[in-house]
Amino acid sequence: MRKEIVLPAATVAVGAAGFLLRRWELATAFEPDTGLHIPGSPATWALIALSAALAAALVLLCRGKYPDFAGGYDQAFQAKGNTLYATAMILSAFLLLAAAGGGERAEFDGAQDFDLILRLTERAQKVAHVPKVLYWWRGHGGSTASGMQAKPYALAAGAAAVEAQLLRLGMPGRVEPIPGSPGAYHTRYDVTRPGRVTVLIPNKDHSEDLARCLESLYRNAGWDDLEVLVLENNSTQAETFACYERAQQQYPNCRVLTYKGGFNFSAINNFGARHATGAHLLLLNNDIQVETPGFVRELLSYSQRPDVGAVGAKLFYPDGTIQHAGVFIGLGGSAGHSHKGHPRDSGGDMYRLATTQNMCAVTGACLMVKKELYDRFGGLDEENFAVAYNDVDFCLRLWQSGLLNVMTPFAAAVHHESKSRGDDTRAGGEKQARYEREKARFCARYAGLMQQGDPYYNPHFTLLYENYGYK
Repeated sequence: MRKEIVLPAATVAVGAAGFLLRRWELATAFEPDTGLHIPGSPATWALIALSAALAAALVLLCRGKYPDFAGGYDQAFQAKGNTLYATAMILSAFLLLAAAGGGERAEFDGAQDFDLILRLTERAQKVAHVPKVLYWWRGHGGSTASGMQAKPYALAAGAAAVEAQLLRLGMPGRVEPIPGSPGAYHTRYDVTRPGRVTVLIPNKDHSEDLARCLESLYRNAGWDDLEVLVLENNSTQAETFACYERAQQQYPNCRVLTYKGGFNFSAINNFGARHATGAHLLLLNNDIQVETPGFVRELLSYSQRPDVGAVGAKLFYPDGTIQHAGVFIGLGGSAGHSHKGHPRDSGGDMYRLATTQNMCAVTGACLMVKKELYDRFGGLDEENFAVAYNDVDFCLRLWQSGLLNVMTPFAAAVHHESKSRGDDTRAGGEKQARYEREKARFCARYAGLMQQGDPYYNPHFTLLYENYGYK
């Protein structure tokens, strides 16, 4: 029989089979109450099998018929064999869609593409970001392209899409819109792996700072199973020791431990970690003033996850501007803080100050990590990074092992930065020399990453400043 008859007939037959299998899947592969896809549905597997068989048949039929295209995909699509490439791309997309439970769903109208992307990410082995402008989005008066306020129902649909994903992944929690950031959401994860949190606070004098830190921490922790270890380091003022006595009497599970060596931030925290009884450690500077109710619980809701390494907070200067919202590698020639100097109420670039972010690193001024991870990775590097870059180095070791480091803006605090020691970068003398040595070691250790660029920072932004070019 001639191919002019066979091929169209086969195409129609396969198309009809695919249509019927899809109808079968829509009727049987989704829970009627929730609309969630049923894992391992026979209809879905039949659809995947048909697609795989068709893809294999096309490869065999086209094998050896068309030469390689040295000019790349653009020339390939203009050439005689473009059908093969187009068909392969379509089938690949179809297989991924089938594995994710099908295409867009009417129950998420207004955010159906958001729901689809969430389902696709669950099936993908790796999600990559392409830091290029690939297309321009048109907009009109009734489109969300001109503002999410144009379709308020889309905001509710987006929240429903995130909640549906939490159900699929077995991660209990609730989803709330973020005020002032339409289309962005705060996921409040339930703490399903409760455990004690040990807070490590290095201190030398500055009893007023310490008293403020402890009061704000206990008032806003939002977590009862709390152990606080104040790590005394060469204090000389009588008021400091009086403050220690008051704190141990006033606050439950608050103890003072004495580290007798010289100032070495890494060694002091490692010393405290060896005495900790908690399942999680919270490294906290003595000049931190906790502001957000439920502060410790918010950090713990991420630290409990097995795929998370370190968790950090959003920190402000006393004047209300941003001091820290995560660390980017390469800023200033080494590492720097995200959105430094932005106004307190700023949403940041693409809502990055308003939403929880994956980062390469967070600051050790406020860093939560599972104690098991802290011990496994050897804690802070007290030999090479006694004062500077120890937090970034620790986070990068976690990140390079495949763990996620997280900054949540829903744990916020004021950081009275460097009140206790001064700024080593401008101190002169031995302090500044030590800082420069540690910076050089950091740059040498992570030269490859710095050359490649921080994957969480767009290369179109400047590396000269920590403020996204805000001023």
